[in-house]
Amino acid sequence: MARVIPAGNIPAVILSGLARLPGRKLPPEHVQRDTNLLFEGLEKAFDTAVYGTFFAGPAAVLWGYQNLLRLAGKDPADAFPEGTWQFYINYALREDTARHTIETHGFDSMLQRYGIALNQADRMSAWVLTAIHMLHQYDDLLRNEWRERVYLRELREVLRDEPHAEYFSRLYRQWEQKRPYSRRQDAKPRETYPMYRQRQFDQFLEKAMRRVRNDTRRAWAQRARAARDRELPNFQRQMTILAYLEPGRYGDTRRTIPLTEAQIGVVYQGRYYLIPVCRPGSDKPTLVETVRTQIAALLAAEPTVPPAHLSALPRLRRQDWVALRAQFNESLQQDLTALRAAPIILNL
Repeated sequence: MARVIPAGNIPAVILSGLARLPGRKLPPEHVQRDTNLLFEGLEKAFDTAVYGTFFAGPAAVLWGYQNLLRLAGKDPADAFPEGTWQFYINYALREDTARHTIETHGFDSMLQRYGIALNQADRMSAWVLTAIHMLHQYDDLLRNEWRERVYLRELREVLRDEPHAEYFSRLYRQWEQKRPYSRRQDAKPRETYPMYRQRQFDQFLEKAMRRVRNDTRRAWAQRARAARDRELPNFQRQMTILAYLEPGRYGDTRRTIPLTEAQIGVVYQGRYYLIPVCRPGSDKPTLVETVRTQIAALLAAEPTVPPAHLSALPRLRRQDWVALRAQFNESLQQDLTALRAAPIILNL
């Protein structure tokens, strides 16, 4: 282990601490502390130039810590409840996470196609309300994604030795070609897009399973229910965008944002505004009239603060963020903390 992780006596210190802990499960903060110590030991073992290009560092730390856990009689799976790959991403790929930009070409093309002219307030309100309702439906969107993949995976497994196994092995590809990306004309009244998509998938699945025997159907249903109870809540928790990354020196920690505290960020004329996702004291979506009034007030108000100059911040290395933020004045720190509650920022 010392050859793979030349971190001085730190692995021995960690092993001693692990051995004294009761039980086989470790609290997440303990895992984070131990891995940070290993990174710190590696950083001291190499000069800055070598450490910066030591790509195997996070993989080596992960391998080493798993072995320390085994030596101490702990279960590595319990130390990484979201899987080792998620842990690796938080350390090795941290400069590539938490950033995603989407353009609005489709929105404008559709307006142009139907000859719809929106004033600025209506245009901005449409985007804010779309983002609000998407966040309220995000668990349902994730549930659909999970069901489509896992249900067809389990069906493929139970039919692996059947004569028509090859047909079912291609079923997900067939669904990809049919999957709806919007509510179509056959949508029912008050049927949301996630509800519509689930109904379309269930109809597709039922049609495909007409040739499946009843006993095989029961076996598939049992496997699907077990997978749902075991995997779906973790999948939704891990994949939600109602979260922000809190940077540390060696890795990032994901913090969830309660839906009732979430905001939609709006950038207009260089200034940042936050619009609540929920009505006050409720978990229901903010009313259309409220959003439209807020946007109109935003456009009409005479700005009392200068534009924000935050374009340099995304260029920072995330490991430098902790030390730099401490140098900001209290007002800016409070504003940046508030901005954490906005998983979607609309640059308007």
